[in-house]
Amino acid sequence: MAGPRRPQTGLVVRLKGCLGLMGEDYCLGNTDEVYRLPHPERNLTVSEGAVAPRRLVILQHSPHAYLACWSLLPDDPPGVAFHCYRRRLGEETLTCVTPEPIGHACRAFIPRTDDADDLAAYVLRSVVGGREGAPSEPVRPAPRWMGLHRIVLRLDQPARFARVSSGDLDGDGSIEFLVLHSPCPNVDPYRLMWFPSSHSLRLDAYRADGTLLWRHDLGPGVESGSWYAPVIVADVDGDGRAEVCFRANLSPDRLDYTHERTRILDGRTGQPKADLPWVSAEGLGSDYNRTLSRNLMSFASLDEGRTPVLVIARGTYEGQRLIALGPDLKPLWERAILDGTRGSHAFPAADVNADGDDELLWGDRCLSLRTGEDLWVAERAGFNGHTDIIVPAHVQPGRDDYQVYYCREGWGGKGTGGVLLVDARGKTVWADWDRGHVDMGWASRVLPEPAGMQCYALEIEEKTGGPEGMKRVVNEVLFRDAFGSPLKPPVNLQYTLPIDVNGDGLREIVSQDGQVWDWRGEPVSRYEGHVIHGANHLGDAHEQVVTLTETGEIHINFWPGHNVSKVLPLRSDRQYAQDISLLTANYHTIPFSSTMH
Repeated sequence: MAGPRRPQTGLVVRLKGCLGLMGEDYCLGNTDEVYRLPHPERNLTVSEGAVAPRRLVILQHSPHAYLACWSLLPDDPPGVAFHCYRRRLGEETLTCVTPEPIGHACRAFIPRTDDADDLAAYVLRSVVGGREGAPSEPVRPAPRWMGLHRIVLRLDQPARFARVSSGDLDGDGSIEFLVLHSPCPNVDPYRLMWFPSSHSLRLDAYRADGTLLWRHDLGPGVESGSWYAPVIVADVDGDGRAEVCFRANLSPDRLDYTHERTRILDGRTGQPKADLPWVSAEGLGSDYNRTLSRNLMSFASLDEGRTPVLVIARGTYEGQRLIALGPDLKPLWERAILDGTRGSHAFPAADVNADGDDELLWGDRCLSLRTGEDLWVAERAGFNGHTDIIVPAHVQPGRDDYQVYYCREGWGGKGTGGVLLVDARGKTVWADWDRGHVDMGWASRVLPEPAGMQCYALEIEEKTGGPEGMKRVVNEVLFRDAFGSPLKPPVNLQYTLPIDVNGDGLREIVSQDGQVWDWRGEPVSRYEGHVIHGANHLGDAHEQVVTLTETGEIHINFWPGHNVSKVLPLRSDRQYAQDISLLTANYHTIPFSSTMH
């Protein structure tokens, strides 16, 4: 008798249960029978059980293939692999479409034979020690109209302002998308750039197949800009489903602070789940543009990720007030900062000192998430402005601790601002204080050499803005290695973001108009629309480039390449997933995993 053979494309697994498609009952796993599959060394044991909360997306790749991407789960063991199965309409069987189990790359190219496959359902099973686990929730391929290698979310109106985040809104393990958008351009509170909002902001929730789940209009009391409407998508109460949290104003008057609320929507339905007071403006100053209109949010956790904390804040240039809310949405602490120091345009959180609790980075301060007290304050050296950019990351090579990269806006010309890197205790590692207004920046590994991350910053003379957008008069582009030494940038870094488009662990440089360059400065791809951000939303190790088109479409663009990543899937990392929750909360957030160097 011939020995056991490895699974081949077309292998059939017969199920006594049924596999419902979207909109139908799903009852795979209503049998106790065990099925065996051929394997080169041993039989695979396939047992039916509950649906695994694993994210799977099937994208159009070519007329003859799909691109499948999926996520790891927190309890997946090392060495886990996966098989993908297809069930066509009218068939009673699942067909294996992966010749070999797929390893940690969490992406595979699977065959497309004809149009019938576009209507089929696909599930994923983990393979551990020769035994297959429970199937994922069934999904259909992205419709052909979306094009190749992308998910398309069609807004109901053209948009000139958009922010995008994602989370498991309904608790089924799949990722849904949240879009904050308006036909009005982003309104900046700065008095020389402010203009009246022509339209209100909307929140739209979408499934990955482009289906609109719900829509929420923020109304005329909230101006059309990121400062006025920070949004967090995260499981803030620990119930296993992501909520949508934002600043609301129940009054149509933007200056009426008595009706401001912290509104928390049920991610599944879009209906209010909780309604709390927003941060009070009392005692923070009287300047609307400089302080009272400046609103931020952050999301962090205590106890190594087990206790979620939502943080809401108000103020930047004058007084500031912060409130931390525990999973019961009751205040853990409240703090007012009235000593003349200033806040920041970013509000990240990370376990900077490796004690199991995240810390909050606010202005020049590192705050305890448990108490709100200062753990340290970064060197000021005569600095009288405020911090624009804060990046907590493993910047320097050969170190497991965090460093924090700051880009500071100085007032008064040269010598009043600059860039600096501090260690996990707030001690300066290196600094350049011979600067004025440092307005933009990021830190990421975009070059293979020298080792560590590279640090970019943009020093400007001035900036203006209005309905036609923002304009900057550039003074100098700053580009340094992890130790502060100047580098020659491979391309013009103005208005760029670092995004690991191809998943090799080295981030590409992506301009706002969608051009992608590699570390040599060679163009490697281009995406349609205005780049909003880059992040890994749906599993594997590739970061998707998210764009807004002129026709009012959000494109989540995937890399089409065949390379097998050496990087573990990003979305399964707690720090990375937490950073994604901030994508609609403040200025641009660049997600980092806890192991990214």
